[in-house]
Amino acid sequence: MNNLTLIAMLTFLFSMFSPLSHSAPSPQVSANKELISIPLDKSLTGLHPQQNQIYYGWELFKWSDWLKRPSSGPLMIPGDYSKVNLEVFEAHSSGIVDKPISTFTKEYLHNIVTIRRLDPKNAHQQIDAQAFTIETKILFPDSWAKIITAAQNTKILDEKSAPFLNMQSVFGYARQQDIEKNESLMRIVKLLDANGQVPNVINIQGIVMVNQIVQFGSVVTLFYRLNANQTLIVNYFALALKSRILDIGLAGSGVNFTGRSVLLGQNPTLNSDSGIGAGLPTYTFEFFDQMLSGFEL
Repeated sequence: MNNLTLIAMLTFLFSMFSPLSHSAPSPQVSANKELISIPLDKSLTGLHPQQNQIYYGWELFKWSDWLKRPSSGPLMIPGDYSKVNLEVFEAHSSGIVDKPISTFTKEYLHNIVTIRRLDPKNAHQQIDAQAFTIETKILFPDSWAKIITAAQNTKILDEKSAPFLNMQSVFGYARQQDIEKNESLMRIVKLLDANGQVPNVINIQGIVMVNQIVQFGSVVTLFYRLNANQTLIVNYFALALKSRILDIGLAGSGVNFTGRSVLLGQNPTLNSDSGIGAGLPTYTFEFFDQMLSGFEL
């Protein structure tokens, strides 16, 4: 990208945006749960939040560094990624819901009604396939749509870039007795080391098709019986982001106008207070928190 292209892009962008009075937030407190920030690699064995708390941590890794992490195996979607530069946003959370473990059957979790209740802000449709498959559409805020248009006009982004994410997810499910008999599932449990025990239920969401920005993603959710009426839910989340999107823009000399700053919620002009527009740290926290709230309905 040459200097003239950057100047043209910035001139176009700043002609459309006026600075907002707030800065991009970090997730602090949800409507029902207090956020307890924890290091991403802190072992949760023997630990779980109180009823009114949610543990949450995140980090962005270079691809080579992420591949060295124990969590990369369970969260990886198989594929050839040698021809694309990637970085990986990884997050995890844990929280308690007032529901017995018997609630979390395959019929309950792999159900379009449940999916829509757990993630009501986005549009979901079930796809006719052998495994439970969902297509999800996540709309970008207007400010992101404008920056996409600006990047298209300056030839930084392809004309096919859209003001939304469109993705397909394939789901898997196993109960404790099935996990203990399956070497691959036991390996996932040991590598994630979520609670030092084999979970009663594991639910896996593989994001296998995405229209832009993301190469692949995954969500692994582990369910543990705490007592007759409560379940501990531990989530692991990963998105493999295309480096060329993160590196779009300018940084330095007091300017931080990059795809990286927007996706990490560090741009006060473009980031909103909530949703995908707030950046991935806030968005994933809200996703985890809404999941816990949705399970209790």
